[in-house]
Amino acid sequence: MQKKIISEYDKKKMYNKEIKPIVEQLKAKSAMLGIPFFFSACVKNTQEESEYVNEGFLCGSGDIVLKDDRITPHLNIALGFRAVPPDESLELVLDEDPDAADMMEALYEKTKTAQ
Repeated sequence: MQKKIISEYDKKKMYNKEIKPIVEQLKAKSAMLGIPFFFSACVKNTQEESEYVNEGFLCGSGDIVLKDDRITPHLNIALGFRAVPPDESLELVLDEDPDAADMMEALYEKTKTAQ
């Protein structure tokens, strides 16, 4: 496996001049129309760190309640939180080995009673 070479750049001035005005327009229009959004851009990257700019019109900003709010988790990731897989059942597919199936069933029963 090849080691990836870090792309080094500093595009903060370019972002501020070219992109930020557009994002500010998007924020204003989204607020006016009541459409929540989240935007993230990596404006600087070095061997030591990556620097991001995060913008948006968030649900709480307009007292908007979403049925499936995906914006807040995106923001949490941008703030340094780690993603956790959804709490769903995991289905295992075992081969034809009956001993493995018995062992997995016993393990399942053991974890079920421990809860």
